[in-house]
Amino acid sequence: MPKLTVIVPAYNAEMLIEKTLDSILEQTFNDYELLVVNDGSTDNTLEILNSYAIKDSRVVVINQANGGAAKARNTALRKAIGDYVTFVDSDDYIEKEMFANLYDKVTKENLDLCICDYYYEQGDKRQYYSARPNLSCDIVKESILSFPAPWGKFIKRKLIVENNLYFYENDFYEDIAVVPAYGLFTKKIGYVTKPLYIYYQRTNSLMNQVKYSSKMKDIFSSLNNLISIFKTNDKFNCFHSEIEYLYITHLLHDASLRFLPFPEASDSLGMIRKVMMDTFPSWEKNKYYKRQSLKYKIVCHLLYKGKYKLLKKILNV
Repeated sequence: MPKLTVIVPAYNAEMLIEKTLDSILEQTFNDYELLVVNDGSTDNTLEILNSYAIKDSRVVVINQANGGAAKARNTALRKAIGDYVTFVDSDDYIEKEMFANLYDKVTKENLDLCICDYYYEQGDKRQYYSARPNLSCDIVKESILSFPAPWGKFIKRKLIVENNLYFYENDFYEDIAVVPAYGLFTKKIGYVTKPLYIYYQRTNSLMNQVKYSSKMKDIFSSLNNLISIFKTNDKFNCFHSEIEYLYITHLLHDASLRFLPFPEASDSLGMIRKVMMDTFPSWEKNKYYKRQSLKYKIVCHLLYKGKYKLLKKILNV
């Protein structure tokens, strides 16, 4: 049985998938299975994946109709047999020693969850990011507040399976619907302070949305799913400040700014204000929010007050 299961969802990834797979197969740690899910690609992705499976027995290709990254990850999770699971997106890549570093850490310290630092790469520019937000001295709260992506992490597979922490099958924002809740079910969490994962930002990604898509509204159901996990496990009050800050950052700030340029999204902007008023009416008193920059606070305040024209003018949107 392999120590690790590596899961890669792939949809129309022919331009970058080889770099991703090469970075995985060149790891200094080799005791893993690699499950790559072809999510109904219409380009040459499947042919590329099959060629890798022929060359390396660790590569298992799973072919399914298009259902989105969350469904692809869930398909692989149900077939996984590794003690730990890690995720790599099909346009990202990893440093050669990533698996060795994280596995050494989880085994020496008997960790349920281990997170590494990462690079954010766009074009020829690369920026270092720490996995720890350094907002709390409590390591569970830190994990809740950290970047809500499944990649750059080793997590015990049984923790996901036993607590039904499968991905929420939305098209957008599927990560934030579950990942921040990992910390609720872990006994020990650790960090590797090395940038071992390279998060590659495509120009046509959600972060660089140039056309309005109704799928952007997935943020609402994803956050509802997240908050329901905390409430179901009677942890909402324990982590109220952390959940509130996730809503401030990912809904009020980030999602609003993505909706802001599009006239079709006026109802969504109004819904964001309503959610904040109804669920977190005292959000401006949040201890994590108070530590943010003045610019960040001005943006949040203007969005909450519905001062969209003024904000567009300030941001030159």
